[in-house]
Amino acid sequence: MLLDAGRPMPDTLQELIDWSPFAVIYRYEEWSGDAPLDRTNAVSLVEDLLDWANTLVGQPETTG
Repeated sequence: MLLDAGRPMPDTLQELIDWSPFAVIYRYEEWSGDAPLDRTNAVSLVEDLLDWANTLVGQPETTG
C-alpha cells in the first residue's frame, strides 16, 4: 500500500516487513526459530518506524 501511495518504506526499515509472518506464528503457535529476537534492535526499528510515519502524517494532537 505504501508503494501504491508513492511512499516506499526506507531501506533501513525493510527488516520489519520480514516480521509480518511471525506475528501470526507468535499468536497461534510456538515459534522455534534459530535466532532469538534481538529486543534492543526491535525497539529501535519500531521507534524509527514511528518517527518516519509521523513525518508522513504529522504528530497527533494531544488533548487535555
